[in-house]
Amino acid sequence: QPPTVGEGMTRRILEVAGLEVAVKERPARSTMEITVDRDGSLFVAVPEGTPDDPVRDFVDRKQDWIQRKLIEKADFLPVLPPKELVNGEGFRYLGRNYRLLLVDGQTVAVKLVGGRLRLRRGESDGAAAIRAWYRATGTMWLQKRIKPWADRCSVPDVRLVVRDLGYRWGSLGKTGQLNIHWASLQLPPTLIDYVLVHELAHVRHSNHTDLFWTAVARVVPNHEHLREKLLLEGAGVWLGEVS
Repeated sequence: QPPTVGEGMTRRILEVAGLEVAVKERPARSTMEITVDRDGSLFVAVPEGTPDDPVRDFVDRKQDWIQRKLIEKADFLPVLPPKELVNGEGFRYLGRNYRLLLVDGQTVAVKLVGGRLRLRRGESDGAAAIRAWYRATGTMWLQKRIKPWADRCSVPDVRLVVRDLGYRWGSLGKTGQLNIHWASLQLPPTLIDYVLVHELAHVRHSNHTDLFWTAVARVVPNHEHLREKLLLEGAGVWLGEVS
C-alpha cells in the first residue's frame, strides 16, 4: 500500500497477538483504519478518545488481512547491499542508471554531467553529499512537475519539500505541506507522478476511503497498475546506506 498521511493528534503503542501496533488518534475520523507501512510496521488511525479495548478487537478481527500484507511486504522490502562510493557504482535518477565517477577539482560536491554522477574526491561524507544532491536537484524538478497535477487535483498553492521520510514515499503535513522522499527521485517519472497525485488527493480526503480512490482514479485512471509497479520498483531504491 502506498504511503499515508503522517500526522496524528496522539499516539500510543498496543500489543495485539504478538504484534506491535501504533495507535494514532485523529479528530476528523469516525471509523478505524489499519495500515501496514512499507517497512512492515502497523498503525491504526482511530477517532479521538477511542479506548484501547475496541482497538484491540478491531486489530484482532483484521489478523488474516494483516498477515497477508506482512507477507507481501516481506517479499518486497529492500534487500540491496549498501552502495560503495567507488568508480562505476550505479545510482538511479528519474528511472535511469548513472555510474559514479570520482573527480578532482570539482567546485560542487556532486554533479550529473555527461551521463556520469560525478562526486568530488575526498568528500568527508560522500553519501550525505549525494543525498543532498537528490534533494536539491529533485526539488527543482518536482516543483515544475507538480504544477499540472495540482491543477488537475484542484489544489492551489502547493508547498513541496523534499526530505528523508524513512519508508514513506510522501506525506501531507498538518499545514498542507507536501513532503516527498528524496529516494523517490530514483523512480521513473510516471511512478513519481502517482506519488504526487496520491498525496494531493489527501488534501481533500485524509483517509483511504472510496472517495479518496475515486479522486485518484479521476486523475490517474491506471492507478492500480501503478501501485503494483511502485511496490516492485520501490524495493530497488537506495535509501542512503554506504559500505
